[in-house]
Amino acid sequence: MAFLRAIRDRYPDLFVGNETPRPRPDVCTWSRQRPNEQSKLFVNVDGQRLRRAPKLWNYGGAQGTPCAEVLDFNNDGWSDLFTCSVEGRTPRLYENENGRGFDDVTPDRMLSTPLSDAVVADLAAMGMTSSNTSTTSTGADGSKGRARNRAG
Repeated sequence: MAFLRAIRDRYPDLFVGNETPRPRPDVCTWSRQRPNEQSKLFVNVDGQRLRRAPKLWNYGGAQGTPCAEVLDFNNDGWSDLFTCSVEGRTPRLYENENGRGFDDVTPDRMLSTPLSDAVVADLAAMGMTSSNTSTTSTGADGSKGRARNRAG
């Protein structure tokens, strides 16, 4: 879950990452009116309520559950979104298309290392965001290990 500026107004919008698939079917899994397994974007309407915005976010589930980080990776002034997925999958980078929706630019940015978590911050105090990522690996004996990488 992350608050971001998906459109240019003074109210924060909300991204919610949902995991797929559910372990067993239920009414929400098959209902088109309640696509709860899909990650969602909600636009804030005049600070009064949140409205689901499928035209701005049309990607499936399994993104943003472990992490959803807001950044402006291309310095265009719009909130972009970096998401992690379940273990063993690569993260995704979504570019905000000037409030008209998000474009998955992951292949263009050559993101291919599976990540389990990420934190975005202005590490150099220069007004630019850097990321601190964490990967999770499983050893031959089944033990879990973590490796931290810092990418600018």
